[in-house]
This record gives sequence, structure tokens and C-alpha cells, in this order.
Amino acid sequence: MPGATLCFIPDITKGNRDGLQATGQTAEDGSFTLQTYPHGDGAMVGSYKVICIVFGGIAIPQKYRNPTQTPLAVDVKEPGADHLVFILTD
Repeated sequence: MPGATLCFIPDITKGNRDGLQATGQTAEDGSFTLQTYPHGDGAMVGSYKVICIVFGGIAIPQKYRNPTQTPLAVDVKEPGADHLVFILTD
């Protein structure tokens, strides 16, 4: 999905109390690169809930926009890990 903003929100229920949110925007092919302010590229090691925000034209279910409802989650186990794929369903 091009043009979506992905937010990796630290999952405190899984112990990620010190993590920082990472965000990125999807490219035309759906790929994305995350940034963590003020650290730069990538996400810090830890567990995250993932939300997806799309502006204009594309409707996605509410559950993907709400950190308390999203079924999307990821454990970042090491710096530089990649090849994450998220599939949004109804």
C-alpha cells in the first residue's frame, strides 16, 4: 500500500517501557524505512504494536489505526533486521 504511514509503538505489555516510537512511510511498492527520533534509521530493539495511517482515498479498517486494537505486532530482535511484511485484512 503506497503512501501509508506506519508507526511502531512500544508495547509496554511486553516490557518495552523504554523504547521510542519509530515511523516510516511506504513507497510505491509498499516498502518502507523506519526512523526513530532522535536516533535516526531503524527501530530500537523491543516489542511494538504497529498502526497504519493512510490519508486520502484509501479506507482501511479502524483496528489498524488504533494501538489498542491493532492485530499487527513485531519483535525487533536486533539492529538492522528487515524483511517485515504486514498484511491488512478486513
